[in-house]
Amino acid sequence: MGNLKNLNILDLSNNRFIGSIPIEIEDMGQLKLLNLSHNKLQGLIPAAMGNLQNLHELDLSNNRLNGQIPLEIGRMKQLTLLNLSHNKLYGPIPAQMGKYNSNSSYMELDLSYNDLEAPLEEWKNNTCLYELAYTMVVTEKCDVYSFGVLVLEIIMGKHPGGIISSLSLSNAKDIILKDVLDPRLLLPTQLVVQDLNFSMMLAIACLHTNPKSRPTMQYMSQKLESLTNPYHNPST
Repeated sequence: MGNLKNLNILDLSNNRFIGSIPIEIEDMGQLKLLNLSHNKLQGLIPAAMGNLQNLHELDLSNNRLNGQIPLEIGRMKQLTLLNLSHNKLYGPIPAQMGKYNSNSSYMELDLSYNDLEAPLEEWKNNTCLYELAYTMVVTEKCDVYSFGVLVLEIIMGKHPGGIISSLSLSNAKDIILKDVLDPRLLLPTQLVVQDLNFSMMLAIACLHTNPKSRPTMQYMSQKLESLTNPYHNPST
C-alpha cells in the first residue's frame, strides 16, 4: 500500500477488513480522501497519519479503534472532514481541535459515540462548545446552533442548558412556553405569545441533535423576517 505514493483517493469503506491500520499508509503523501469506515479495524490510530498533510477528508468511523486520538491528527490543517465516531476511543480531545475555528478548516468534525473528554480550558471560547458537550458533533451549522442557544437564552433569561440536554429525550412540542419564559417578564399578550412560541420552535429546530437536520441561517432569516409582516401567520 505504501507504494501508491501518487494516489489521491482511497475508499475501502463498508467491507470486512480486520486488524490494525497499516503504518505504511503514511507514505501515501498525495492522499486527499481516506475512507476506512464501516469495517472491523482495531488497535490505535497511527500517529504517523498526521504526516498526510494533503488529506482533506478522513473517515475512520464505525470500526473498533481504541486508545486516544493522536495529537498529530489535530495538527492536520487541511482537513475539512474528520469522522472518528462509533469507535472505542477515550481520553482527552487534542487541544488543537478546540481551536479549529481560527486555526484550521474543519467543516465537519464528528467524534460521537466514543468515551472522549473535552478540555474546557481549550474549548471555552469556542462557539460550538455546547454542541460538543451534548452531541459531540461539530459542523458548519455551528452558527445556527449558537443562534438557537441565544434565542432561548433571551426567552428564558438564562442559559438553556437543561432544555438542550433533554432535547434528545423529549419531543420539542412538549416544551410549553409558560414553563420556560423568564418569570421576571410581564405577562405577554396573546399576539406576543404567538410570536414567542414561533421563535422558540425555530430556536429548538436549530438545536436538533443531528446537525444535518438543522435549518440554514438563510431559512432562519426568512422566517424571522416574516414576524415583521403584519399579516404573518406564526403557525406557517
